[in-house]
Amino acid sequence: MLRGLWKNSTLRNLLLLGFFLRLFFLYEAVHQVGLEDVALISSDSRWYVNSAESIINSDISFEKGLFTFGPGYAMFIAIGLLIWGKTYLLFILSNVLLSTLSIALVYLFAIWLTGNRSVALLAGLLNTISYTSITLSLPILSDTLFFSLFGTGLLFLIRSLDTLSYRDSILTGAVVGISALCRAIGQGWPFMIILIYGSFVWTSRKKSQLSQDPGQRWRPMRCLVITLIVSLIPIGIWTVRNYSKHDAFTLSLSGVQGFAKTVALAVTDGNSTQYREIISDWIVFYREKTGKESLTSGEQYAALKTGALDTFNKNRIQVLSFWAKQILNNVTDISYFHRSLVPEFNSVTIKTEEWIKKYRFNYISLVLCLAGLAILLAQRQYFITTFTFTICAYFALLGALTPFQGSRVYYPSQYASALLAATTLLWLFNNARHYWKKLHIRFRR
Repeated sequence: MLRGLWKNSTLRNLLLLGFFLRLFFLYEAVHQVGLEDVALISSDSRWYVNSAESIINSDISFEKGLFTFGPGYAMFIAIGLLIWGKTYLLFILSNVLLSTLSIALVYLFAIWLTGNRSVALLAGLLNTISYTSITLSLPILSDTLFFSLFGTGLLFLIRSLDTLSYRDSILTGAVVGISALCRAIGQGWPFMIILIYGSFVWTSRKKSQLSQDPGQRWRPMRCLVITLIVSLIPIGIWTVRNYSKHDAFTLSLSGVQGFAKTVALAVTDGNSTQYREIISDWIVFYREKTGKESLTSGEQYAALKTGALDTFNKNRIQVLSFWAKQILNNVTDISYFHRSLVPEFNSVTIKTEEWIKKYRFNYISLVLCLAGLAILLAQRQYFITTFTFTICAYFALLGALTPFQGSRVYYPSQYASALLAATTLLWLFNNARHYWKKLHIRFRR
């Protein structure tokens, strides 16, 4: 398959363009802040490396890191440490390579789902020049690996829907489960799969593709069950492990941390100082209630969960209103890592960001996506519409529960959003060309 993709000259040029854009950004970042600061740009990056080292050394010194983020990305880093040691350049280059290959995944997702090569190439181009994709391709963070795994899972899912093969269903479930261990936001992916399968069965039966063969009528349901069971095995194992070790029935601490921040910010009208005081009050209250001077990771989870739920129940409208605003903010925002990676450009980039937001140009992507959904609906492409809408809605809704992340959490939806934007742009181009030809003919007469 890779050899066939490489023979596609346009896609090959996109991959080369994407690779060199990321290498150029890497060169500038290393030149401005240094290699180690590029790799460890975030405190999360250090947690991942330390957790990976604790896995290799079989100690529990950074058990908190594994509980906070899940084991997936730490294991990925641990493999790298075993192969090439603490060579940050190789970790960064592996991220750059994954980010570049993701261009092909976006292309394949679009062409497998729509069958339209022009839409697929345009979607691939949008991912190639995506500022979020480029900035996230350098630091030691789970975003790029999760994006690649998510795209691979989507391709397996499309293939399993096409073939209704148990083998493809198993592969889909395996990738879904592994990706959830890399980023906790992936734990809701099984629910997405249920919606997508439901849409597939509904549209297929409407076209009498399944009802004609009684033996095939229940096969999609069996494939769905297999996918869900396989995907929930790694998620369930790690969740049960956390319950046994930390008395917390959760995949990771980061999920409740995001919810707690959202609730605290909502009741303080987004005040970045006061919200920390509220969270601190929850921790202090739990310590006084349990009579403990310090809390374990599991107890911290319980304190945040209890405090956030109690506050949410007392301020539901205020929290839901803030959450809705955060949805729009995250969907129309960008990743801000470039400010730390290439600070010498901040005098230009910050003014550009302010100008873009002042004139609402940051809404262009959202408008293109919504228009793409409308076009697909008008064309009666109900399955593609449901598929892409489910992906975008999932990451928009959950992404709003992780404040101060910019476009990071919404980034995996780029498989769907790039396809929808490409659909709109191609529709605009085709219609403009059509009316131009009509005008040209009319004036010639």
